[in-house]
This record gives sequence, C-alpha cells and structure tokens, in this order.
Amino acid sequence: MTKIIEELRSGTGLSISGLAKKTGVDRRTVDKVVNMLVAVQDVLHSLQIEKDRVGRSYVIRLQARTERARKLLASAKERVSRRGR
Repeated sequence: MTKIIEELRSGTGLSISGLAKKTGVDRRTVDKVVNMLVAVQDVLHSLQIEKDRVGRSYVIRLQARTERARKLLASAKERVSRRGR
C-alpha cells in the first residue's frame, strides 16, 4: 500500500495497470488498494478518527467533523487542485 500511495503523491495520473507496472504490485491488488483508499476518503470527509489511550489499551472511534474542520479540508482540497492545473 505504501508504494501505491507514494506513487499517487507524485500527482501524475495513472491507470490501474500503469500504477501496477510502476510499483511492481499486481494489478488486482492495486485496484483493491485504490478502491479502499477511495472508500476511506469518502468516510473521512465527514468523520474523523480519534485514538485515545485508556490504561494500556487504545479506544478508537469515528466522530463527526466540526464545521471548522470541514471548511479547512475543503480549502486544502481546493489549493491542491489549483496546484495541479
């Protein structure tokens, strides 16, 4: 997954097959990873993951993002899309 994310960070648009060739990862695996990343992105658009330590364990939960956090994410997304033009 790390190889795929690193390649995606380069900003170059690639097909699933192209991404598989560049990373050396099987095409079906690349497709599954990309689908998983899109699903996670959709969820994290409106929710955020919180991880709190309680004793020796961690409590992990999804909570609704605040309006401020949603605006910040939208602003960052807009800046990134302008940079890619």
